[in-house]
Amino acid sequence: MKAGDRINTDYERFLTSGQERIRLDMAIRVFCHGTDEDTGHRQRCGEYLRMRHRALAQRLLEDGDLTGIKVCMTAGMFPAEEKERLLSMAVQKGRTD
Repeated sequence: MKAGDRINTDYERFLTSGQERIRLDMAIRVFCHGTDEDTGHRQRCGEYLRMRHRALAQRLLEDGDLTGIKVCMTAGMFPAEEKERLLSMAVQKGRTD
C-alpha cells in the first residue's frame, strides 16, 4: 500500500490502524457482523478479540451490540468469569434482551 492509497475494508483498517479502539471496532465488525467474507480474516480477528476479551465485552455493552454479544458468547470468546462479569454489566446497564 502506498501513501495516499485509500483503505477500503474493515480488515485492512484492522491491520493498519495504530489505534487499539479502531482495531477493536474493525475486528468486531469483521468477526461479529460479517463485513468480510474471507474466513482467514474472520479467524484472525477472532484471535485478536479473544486476547482482548475484557475490552471486547466493555465495547459490546457500551454500543448495546446484542448481536455481537451473542456471536461472541456462541464462539466461546469469554472465559467463565468474564461471562459472569458481562452478564452483570448487562444487568446494570439494563441490556438483558
